[in-house]
Amino acid sequence: MLNSSDTINFKKHGFDGDKYIRLQKEKILDRIADFSGGRLYLEIGGKFMNDTHASRVLPGFDHESKKQIFTSLKGQAEILFCVNANDILSNRQLSNQNIDYKEYVYQMIRNIERNI
Repeated sequence: MLNSSDTINFKKHGFDGDKYIRLQKEKILDRIADFSGGRLYLEIGGKFMNDTHASRVLPGFDHESKKQIFTSLKGQAEILFCVNANDILSNRQLSNQNIDYKEYVYQMIRNIERNI
């Protein structure tokens, strides 16, 4: 049985990770250009850092693709990290990790600050 953080190495990839990164960066830059003088807010689905789920279900997806995309946009974009305050107040526990939601959020913010 696979753990939620395990990845499988496939002999043949059905997903072009490099193309995904390139196209996402291009489209984000296009959207930013459309909002001259204003602000563009993008919601990033899934895990922002270390998206092992996507790398499991999309052979060829690099689990750090989103990090690579936003690192390449450094100086052209800002990150606004939003969390659910109700999950912090209720002390939500994450089922796939041995930490609560608040600690996970702190770890994610520190990780983003270190890596992007």
